[in-house]
Amino acid sequence: MVGILLAPSVGALTAARAAAAPVEPFVAKLGAPSFLGAPGLGAVLASPQGTAGAVEIEVLAFASNDAVDEAAALTDAFRHAVVAVDGIYDNGKSHALEAVALTAGCDDPMAQACGPKLANEIKHDKFVYGTVKKSPPGKLTATLAYYSGGQVKQVVKTYDGGPVAKDGASPELKKIALDALYQLTGKGPKAKVEITVTGPGSSESGDLYEGANKVGHVDNGKAQLELGTGSHTLELRMSGFANTTGVVEVSPTGGTLTLAPVRMGDGKKFDFQLYGGIAAL
Repeated sequence: MVGILLAPSVGALTAARAAAAPVEPFVAKLGAPSFLGAPGLGAVLASPQGTAGAVEIEVLAFASNDAVDEAAALTDAFRHAVVAVDGIYDNGKSHALEAVALTAGCDDPMAQACGPKLANEIKHDKFVYGTVKKSPPGKLTATLAYYSGGQVKQVVKTYDGGPVAKDGASPELKKIALDALYQLTGKGPKAKVEITVTGPGSSESGDLYEGANKVGHVDNGKAQLELGTGSHTLELRMSGFANTTGVVEVSPTGGTLTLAPVRMGDGKKFDFQLYGGIAAL
């Protein structure tokens, strides 16, 4: 994690506030080749401002104690990724995480409790931020987060610390950024997910939710969904059973999830040993 100086002087705090102010807007240049092959920004916004349903996000400049150049390169790669992904667009600002965290009073910018403070400081509620550190031998570890409306989602990426790690336009680094952005925002290409219900609910029907949104229906203990690549937390709501939650990691080839809801209200004593064993599996 990145250390944040405690009790800064007035001069240091003033300098930090200046650094936290937006710098020159990130502007997508006129169109060119595909995202991974483009030598520079070289792409048109996939979902420009005004497109119905497009989400406006900001990429805060990533912070580092021991890999400053690599953090700057990964930040650049993420801004390329935002250009390439349908459904999101860059808000044209570029705050620096370390400076914003200092003025927000966050000792650890990656702590869950820091997200709302960062949002309040930059006056925006959807943004990507992260830290990069060296991980011997010859590796880098990036802890990356997406804050959206009060919720923080994190992923960790470990990758080679060679010359390409300092080149934000390299295809290798842009692929890392794109994969992470898919995981964080759920905006990646969709893949098939197979849901199986086991136990007493295996022949029942119910609905599947992700957050407040209904995403599918279980019939006779089976469901098939299409979800974006990345991590998804699904909840099964089935009449006569306690709501059951599971996490599925969706790859480009798809994913599977097994749920074992517990029947409620049948007057039988709850068997903690039985269901504890199922959970442990």
